[in-house]
Amino acid sequence: MSSQKWSSLHHQVWRTCNQNLPSGFAQKKFLLCVSGGADSLALFQVMKDLPIKIQVFHAHHGPGENFHFRNQACQFVQEICRKEKITFHSIRSSVEMKSENEFRNFRRNFLKEWMIKNPDSVIVMAHHFQDLLETRLMRLIRGTGPAGLQSMKIWNAPVFRPFLETDSSILKIFLNENKMKWCEDPSNKNTKYFRNWIRHRWLPLLEKARPGSLHRMAESLDQISTLKTKNSIIQNSIKRSDYTTLNQKDQLQHLALLLKSQGLSQFTSGQLKEVQKRLDNVQGRLTFKLAGATWSVNAQRILVKPL
Repeated sequence: MSSQKWSSLHHQVWRTCNQNLPSGFAQKKFLLCVSGGADSLALFQVMKDLPIKIQVFHAHHGPGENFHFRNQACQFVQEICRKEKITFHSIRSSVEMKSENEFRNFRRNFLKEWMIKNPDSVIVMAHHFQDLLETRLMRLIRGTGPAGLQSMKIWNAPVFRPFLETDSSILKIFLNENKMKWCEDPSNKNTKYFRNWIRHRWLPLLEKARPGSLHRMAESLDQISTLKTKNSIIQNSIKRSDYTTLNQKDQLQHLALLLKSQGLSQFTSGQLKEVQKRLDNVQGRLTFKLAGATWSVNAQRILVKPL
């Protein structure tokens, strides 16, 4: 599809690619995780139109109460790949799995093997705004600090989540406008699962009682999740290990905080992006001058001193 015919969601995802993925990303191999549900189908329909090379991975979770649906979903994903002439990979469990943790480990084992064979790949998942909020709330309820709330990121190599800041309703609107059908997992509505209870009971009641509260709560949790890294800015430096866990947007924010901690404010976004680019490419030690400061990088810390 020509970029002139892209939807707003296409343009949004392409911007997210350019803002978060390493330079030269279009030459990498993209493996899309597609379950057949609405979110992953929207991911498939958008990513297949971008100027990148994609393949598709589907996990059939084997026998169990949803066995008929799992067969249906696997056939559905295989068929859309056949129509689009896209390489399809699938795995099927021969034993019954009963927990989300078992499902997750089953998928992860395949993805680990994939990355060993295809180290220059990008794994693409369809997690969206609500998924992130629900995961953070579940961790908060179980007891966690700021580090635990960091949870999923848009880019956490090799995993890319282009929908992470997108409301799930936007994905449904995109599919409905384009008259696209998807497979609805019947277990998604079963509130005996804690995540489903949060999604279908607690959060709708909260939003009804206090409209707009979900997005405000998400923003608060996002701010709390960055406290660990902000607190690691000690005098004129930041831990390199903390910096590398951030997405590109948050990296720029923390570089700005680092400069401001040294009384420097006359810098541009372009200079911050250049600093970010140099830090992204360096493996060992590095010293350079930019944005009114001298930057010194080693294995442990990123240090900055005013010129």
